[in-house]
Amino acid sequence: MPRIETGRDGIEYHVQYLGAASKEYMCPGCLHPVAIGSSHVVVWPEEAAFGVPTGVEARRHWHTACWRRGLRPS
Repeated sequence: MPRIETGRDGIEYHVQYLGAASKEYMCPGCLHPVAIGSSHVVVWPEEAAFGVPTGVEARRHWHTACWRRGLRPS
């Protein structure tokens, strides 16, 4: 179940903590891969500006540590 967290940019994001990645993703915080089987978070903006993707198109897979350290969109 996603929860709402506020990013450094003041925007509210849906954040869902997952136990294991089913495929490899690129973490937008550190630009390193989120390995298959590793726990991570999926993040997407609660509201997006006009022209910015929302929902599934806006989801990004982050290393949990990168998200917690504040390597968030700004």
